[in-house]
Amino acid sequence: VAVARGESIIYTEAFGVADVERGIPTRTDTMFHAASIAKPFVSTALMMLVERGLIELDTPVNDVLAGPELVSYRGDASDATIARLLFHTTGMPYGYYHAGEDVPAEKRRTVRELIELSGVLATEPGTRHEYTNIGYDLLGEILEETAGENIKAFIAREINAPLGLERTRFLRSPPPAGQIATQNTPDGVSPIVFDAAGYTMLYSTAEDLVRFGMFHLGTLPAAPELISKSSREELWQAQEPEVQDTMRRMGWYVQKDFGFDTVQHGGGGPGMHNWLYMIPSESLVIAIMSNFRYSSSKTDPALTALIKAGISDSETSDFRPDEGRGWVWPSKLSATDFAGTWAGHIRGPKGSCRVDFRIGSDGLPELEIEGDPCNEGGWISPSTDETSGYGSILWRFDACIPFLAQLAPHDEVIVTVWPEGENLIGSASAANERVFGRGDAYVLPQFLELTRLKQ
Repeated sequence: VAVARGESIIYTEAFGVADVERGIPTRTDTMFHAASIAKPFVSTALMMLVERGLIELDTPVNDVLAGPELVSYRGDASDATIARLLFHTTGMPYGYYHAGEDVPAEKRRTVRELIELSGVLATEPGTRHEYTNIGYDLLGEILEETAGENIKAFIAREINAPLGLERTRFLRSPPPAGQIATQNTPDGVSPIVFDAAGYTMLYSTAEDLVRFGMFHLGTLPAAPELISKSSREELWQAQEPEVQDTMRRMGWYVQKDFGFDTVQHGGGGPGMHNWLYMIPSESLVIAIMSNFRYSSSKTDPALTALIKAGISDSETSDFRPDEGRGWVWPSKLSATDFAGTWAGHIRGPKGSCRVDFRIGSDGLPELEIEGDPCNEGGWISPSTDETSGYGSILWRFDACIPFLAQLAPHDEVIVTVWPEGENLIGSASAANERVFGRGDAYVLPQFLELTRLKQ
């Protein structure tokens, strides 16, 4: 962990074991996989290009892409702008791609391939927040098209080096033992994985992340002005006017925690959980990097203690621990509210197929995909329990989408739906996650629309 207040880093400490298998202890200079905390680095890089006059935030994504374009099933694709990629409001459903360390670099899927397979807009741009890693892969592609170089090289030269982030770097291949913290899960150490654009393979230390946060608060001594104060503030103040139930801003998440207005971004996955956390009113920056499983129950008590310690002698502080963390979510849905028989289609850039869906009065669903090569026909039940999300419902089925079976082999279909008038819409995603860390792992969303059949 590391803590900065004002212009000084006031605390750094390391705990536990960085490499469980080899018994290597964690040090303050141990690099951890930053995961999605790389996203604020990407948004900072985009704002640098904006200030240099190389790109505009309201530019449609399809105007910049040299290759496959986003296909809209709701609204107009020209409204899916670069800014909305930053907001996660283009209409793209959740999706990602990670290649295991045994997949040669030349055989990893490119961003263009991902868009060719799954570049769908399931909602009208600017109306719904749907977190997607593929959207940020697209930002990496846009940066490369605009700046003429790979996003990793740009961030390393234009952000990491000027800010003195000496232990922040992108991995291109697995490093020698002992250089990074392994990612520990209940099933053992999670292998290193690589994405299409490469931005998520950012490794860093808590101290370096704190320095990055200090730059954004304007408290890092002698920091170069990579982007103006107004651009830094725009990244945490600008928001979509029609999307209310979200903490997302253009580059960060903003919410009221423990009585404070906070600016933050997390990053996690198998065997990792990280937070970069800022309280502008207190000039306080906290970074926590953990190689334990992704669970806020392990980091929230530490975060609370660090906030309390960091503001203990501040005359302006208003620490209210009883208020907790101010998560903002859409209304929670229940599958029982959608009991009945439904029919519709799964559609994507590579084809379409009929799908039948029924939900019992107990909320349990069954699915049948026409032409499913993974099943002999008939109704199938979900392989996992329903996830009643905030604003959507998710199930996993041992099934296949026929028009993607050869192009993107998979053994699961993830169905995510939410109401649109009398219909259900959302995504049916080709998922190949059981090979995570050993091969091509991905979730490739397709558009799903279901109409309730009359009884």
